[in-house]
Amino acid sequence: MTEAPPELEVAACGSCGFLDHPAQEFGCRRCGAHGAALGVERVPARGIVVSSAEVNLYGGTDITAPFVVSAVRLDSGPVLRVTMLDTTPVPRGCAVIGVVSGGELRFVQENGS
Repeated sequence: MTEAPPELEVAACGSCGFLDHPAQEFGCRRCGAHGAALGVERVPARGIVVSSAEVNLYGGTDITAPFVVSAVRLDSGPVLRVTMLDTTPVPRGCAVIGVVSGGELRFVQENGS
């Protein structure tokens, strides 16, 4: 049995149904609704890779290069920029799933993709 992926909180627009990440109160990016029209919904950290890039040189101290950053379209719709757990770029169209590693959310290729 496959373990369920972690969940992410996304902004959910009650006016048009648009889901956006990160959850915020400023207004819907699709229709502009704000205030009480915006809620929060929890969605699984699972999706498809839209693009992927290997980072070999990075000046920050929060992660050590090399690492891979991917744009992932969640099954629920929002597109996120995520850090992959592995250091090998992931092909476009590959299914990925969120995992918690060292207290951080990372993504890995889903089995069979």
